[in-house]
Amino acid sequence: AGPDGPTFDLSGQANVGTFGGGSFAFPNSPGSVRTATVTISKKIYITSVYFSWGTNVQGSSVEFYNGATLVKSFAWPPNATTSTNNATADRIVLKDNGTSNNGLGELQKITYSASAPQSSNANLSNLTLSSGTMSPAFAAATTSYSVPVANSVTSLTITPTVADATATVKVNGVSVTSGNASGAVALNVGSNSIPVLVTAQDGTTKTYTVTVNRAAPTAIADEQFEDDVIHSSAQASPMTL
Repeated sequence: AGPDGPTFDLSGQANVGTFGGGSFAFPNSPGSVRTATVTISKKIYITSVYFSWGTNVQGSSVEFYNGATLVKSFAWPPNATTSTNNATADRIVLKDNGTSNNGLGELQKITYSASAPQSSNANLSNLTLSSGTMSPAFAAATTSYSVPVANSVTSLTITPTVADATATVKVNGVSVTSGNASGAVALNVGSNSIPVLVTAQDGTTKTYTVTVNRAAPTAIADEQFEDDVIHSSAQASPMTL
């Protein structure tokens, strides 16, 4: 066991800020594990913590709790800022390894947010087409694809799926619900560049580009068309007596 640390009352504080300055000096009783608990008046999203450690505390640790649940744990980061990746916490426990004569030092600064951080994930987890095969195969980090289609394919739909449920997506400038097909995109003969724009919750954007190459009509098809026109004209022409 050991002394409790200070309680930080953040109930009237801004949604984003810093607090700190709690000292955790343990009595000189090496040989037993001792702890100090920092209590926070409300659950917050902790971005980073800076500790100034005492001497001879290798093996000591810092633990972040959300209620009774341990959400993050770090072992002895010596006099440095420790990133907690926005861990949700209302209690911080400092554990002395039992060999220190100088305690755990001082909790100097905690950077926090009172609201959940917004996601910056603008990736797709999948991208499929109603016609043709994309090259290369889909991968979240790959943003450019080419798709050859036959001349008979005059339009196609694209189904994008976002990796993060808070993101939104547009196909060819039109909003699409993740996991659902877009409206039909008309294809000209030749190259057709179709942008798929993903916007993350925090405004980060990422554009995937699908270039669909629609083939030109074949010579056989042209000849058949001409034969059909001639045949049709011959049947429609009246006989002259």
